[in-house]
Amino acid sequence: MLWTEIDFNMISDWMDDIEKFKTQCIRLPKDLKAWQAYTELKKQIEDYKEVLPIILELKKPSVQERHWQAIVDITGDDIPYTQEESFMMDHLLKAKILPNKEEIEDVCDSADKQVTINKKLQELSTYWDYVEFEFLAYKGKEVQCRLGGN
Repeated sequence: MLWTEIDFNMISDWMDDIEKFKTQCIRLPKDLKAWQAYTELKKQIEDYKEVLPIILELKKPSVQERHWQAIVDITGDDIPYTQEESFMMDHLLKAKILPNKEEIEDVCDSADKQVTINKKLQELSTYWDYVEFEFLAYKGKEVQCRLGGN
C-alpha cells in the first residue's frame, strides 16, 4: 500500500485489529501453542503491536523531509520517502524500525516540538511587526531617554 494512501484512521483500525488478533492468539488451544507456527504468529503480532504506533507517529504532518532523512540515517535502510509514487508502507515494515524504536520516537517527538516552536516564533514575529517604539523626555529633560510604546 502506498504511503500516501494511508491515513490515521487506517492505522488506528490496524492497531485495533492487532489487539483482536492478540486476544484470539491467546485463546488458541494449548496444544497449538507448542507449534512453531504459533510462536511465529505471536512474534509477528507483538512486532506489529510495537511498530504501528511508530508508523502512526511517522504519518504526522510534523514529520518533514529532514526528519525522514534522520530516520534513514538511524536505520541505515534506503527508505524512498521523497518518491510518493513508489514509497510504500512495506518499506517501513522492512526497515530496522523496531531495533531503533527509541531513536525514531525521539525524531518524531522532536518534529512535534519543532512545529510548536515554529508556531510560537510566527506569533512573536507577527506581534513585533506591529509594535512601535517612541522615545520620550524623562522628567522634563530635553534629551529623550525614556522608551515608550503601544
